[in-house]
Amino acid sequence: MQLEEIQVDVLQIRGTSFRNGYIQGKQLNRELMHTFSIMEENDRNVEAVIPIYQELAPHLVDELHGLADGLANPFFKSGNIIWWI
Repeated sequence: MQLEEIQVDVLQIRGTSFRNGYIQGKQLNRELMHTFSIMEENDRNVEAVIPIYQELAPHLVDELHGLADGLANPFFKSGNIIWWI
């Protein structure tokens, strides 16, 4: 059996969680955001879980803020991504 050849882009980022999220947001394309907007139809309550993330993994919340800024998207809309990664 021959394995299918795949290509993967690797983005290495160093810096604060916010900066890492921001750079990732800049790298994501708008088609992906359209896909996430479709997923929002099954919206889960992001506002309810952010305090939990803030307590247990505040760096992830910082990264989500950076991601939202990089995507030029509202924080809670970008926060829906946490359900799909």
